Amino acid sequence: MLQLNQVSGFYRKVGAMSLSRYMSIGSALLVTIVLTRLLDEEVYGAYRKLWLIYAILGPVFISSIANTLFYRGKGESRDEAIVANMAIGLLYGLLTGAVAWLFSPFWATQLNVQDLQAGFALFAPYMAFSVYAGIAEPLFVTINRKKWLISYSIAYNTFEAALIVVPFALGLPIEQVVIIMAIGPALRSLFLTALAFKNLSNGITLSRVFREIPVSLKYGFGLILLSIAGISATEVDKWVIGSFFESDALFAIYVIGAKKIPFIIALTSSVSAALVNEYVNEVRDGNFEGILREIKKVTARLSLIIIPVIASLFIYAEEVLTILFGQTYSASAPILRIYMLTVLSQLFFPQSVSLASGKSGVNAFAGFTELAVNIVLSIILVMTLGLIGPALATLVGHFLFTLILMAYCFKAFGIKPTSFLPDARVRSLWWSLGGVLLTGLVFKHIILWNWTGLVITGIVCALLVMLSLRKFR
Repeated sequence: MLQLNQVSGFYRKVGAMSLSRYMSIGSALLVTIVLTRLLDEEVYGAYRKLWLIYAILGPVFISSIANTLFYRGKGESRDEAIVANMAIGLLYGLLTGAVAWLFSPFWATQLNVQDLQAGFALFAPYMAFSVYAGIAEPLFVTINRKKWLISYSIAYNTFEAALIVVPFALGLPIEQVVIIMAIGPALRSLFLTALAFKNLSNGITLSRVFREIPVSLKYGFGLILLSIAGISATEVDKWVIGSFFESDALFAIYVIGAKKIPFIIALTSSVSAALVNEYVNEVRDGNFEGILREIKKVTARLSLIIIPVIASLFIYAEEVLTILFGQTYSASAPILRIYMLTVLSQLFFPQSVSLASGKSGVNAFAGFTELAVNIVLSIILVMTLGLIGPALATLVGHFLFTLILMAYCFKAFGIKPTSFLPDARVRSLWWSLGGVLLTGLVFKHIILWNWTGLVITGIVCALLVMLSLRKFR
């Protein structure tokens, strides 16, 4: 019975976190769809360059706070961990805003948008509040309000999407838009602060919080290094494109293509976080059986869903981009195809084992190795292959990260790399994948019915995935 309850708890966490992230991703996708039709490529490209600082620092600090609270928020230290990580989140938010504000002339020059120097500075409040509000997901899970997380996500994503789209639709300049955008995360920050203190026990004291802060900081520091490396490795190609090419329109084309199918990445990252949260006590005691058993099952299930979907999108990348963002952005298809392949590295979870064991520094080492390789390859390949070069470098770096952590788990814990592979039920993947590929290629390249083929291939993909998943019942 304990095992059943544990599995149920694991999937409840995955479900709540995934739904919340899906709402954020869906909102961001909808905003992108509107803006790519509302703004020309030059303006949209310049606006997206403003996000590059936050794209690295924001997720870095939010990931550190979130994973630290997942790790420290179990048991008697729950309340102290909540307050300590809120204080740390405030510090990180102010630091992120300061980096944007103080170095705005440098960012504008580096990214070839000198006329947006004020835009980088004025974006600072949005960054600061957003980092602090990043405590939301682990806070709702820690205080056992997972269902509230869904309502919270619906409300804030709707409101904040309007704060972006409406000002642009009214013709306001980018500098004014980013000021208005800060209203959303500012209100979120106030709400989360009130919610956190309402759910604290009466026994909490400042002295215990001050004792918790260095513990959380120490654990979170390894996560910061890991996130800086991992997120920088994902974003470095965009910095290279922004630095090597002056055209904002070309940057917009690259950014639209450089998407790792965000709905899938949200699911895999939720699984990874839930594995750490659910099995941390077992792993601390040196018992890896539970987490490895769960990894095999969830990897098999995810593979059966994700790989056929990637195959169909790979074939019809131009059509999908045209539907979502307009004909102009169909030129992003080669970049999108490469980025789709990076998703395959997310189907294995050695990072969850090392994080649950408290070895976040190992993940950081793997991440910095990935970053170093990505930077060198991006610069080399952008000069030889052009626009697709940095995307290929990102693909190589992602798989290198996973292989390094598998090697560490084998050396430190005796866990064989095959322990992270899906179980035997995934064999049905091959016939379902073959069916999707055959259908898609016939319609697009033989019959030449692109749009009809997109619909039919999607239906075939869904049917084959459902048949494959019947093995898990």
